[in-house]
Amino acid sequence: MDGSQFHSAEPHMRSLPDPAPIGHLSPPLQQLVATERPEPVFLPGLFETPHVWADIIHRLDLADPLCLDLPGHGAADRRERLRPKLRIDTWLDAAARSIEQRHGNKGVVLVGHSTGGLLALALAARRPELVSGLFLVGALTSGHRGRRFDPCARAMMLPGIGRPLARLFWSAWLRTPARFRRGLDAAAGMALDAPWAEDMRRALLGCDPDAVSACVEWVLTADIGHLLERVDAPVLSLIGTRDIVVPPHHQLELIRKAPKAQAMLIDGGHLLFAESPGDVATALRGWLQHCGRIA
Repeated sequence: MDGSQFHSAEPHMRSLPDPAPIGHLSPPLQQLVATERPEPVFLPGLFETPHVWADIIHRLDLADPLCLDLPGHGAADRRERLRPKLRIDTWLDAAARSIEQRHGNKGVVLVGHSTGGLLALALAARRPELVSGLFLVGALTSGHRGRRFDPCARAMMLPGIGRPLARLFWSAWLRTPARFRRGLDAAAGMALDAPWAEDMRRALLGCDPDAVSACVEWVLTADIGHLLERVDAPVLSLIGTRDIVVPPHHQLELIRKAPKAQAMLIDGGHLLFAESPGDVATALRGWLQHCGRIA
């Protein structure tokens, strides 16, 4: 990736619904002590809105954290305005401005899921002075995700029929709450208790499917592997051992390339924050404290 393929409207905050009550938090990483905990900035994955982080935000008792939309996933994004300007450097600069406006020059911890993890890594490589650490869940570092053949991705890239197929998938998935939840359950490999699911479905219904597909086209061809050696901030990567969306062996590539990266393997799928929200919240709380100690 040469920094010439991706752009979005200015990232912005969203208000999130009140999720489920706080559950039991397990002890790992919780005992670390920080003098000043850095603030988290949340990035959702492809086909997601910041609502996916609502339960974690509630469990950590965070007041109005900064959440960034992926390109094409905001209600105001339209393909005709977005597609000619797809540039990753432009999106990263817009995200950096949003962080600077909210947090100044204090280092933040980027919390990214899946494609949000890819963008978090790219932002940490481009603007290291803004980033105290990264907390990733099911993160990918290239669109192929270590797969030799991905029929769904290939179909969406076909000339002429790729966009209609993407629109068909989009409308079918979002048509009913039950169908939407079945899609989430399939990604997780289990039935989820996701109190934010209907809020996210309604938000996605307001998106332009062609703008979302423009983002998909970029993700399928993206590769930031060459940037990982420049990510000097500490990285904690949560990897579901049964992740069928981003295979664990692909996620482990990050650990080999980023100088300060480490992994935490969890028995679960791609949506660990919904499958094991208590464990993920505990791990994030501890990682924020850890990043505050070494800042």
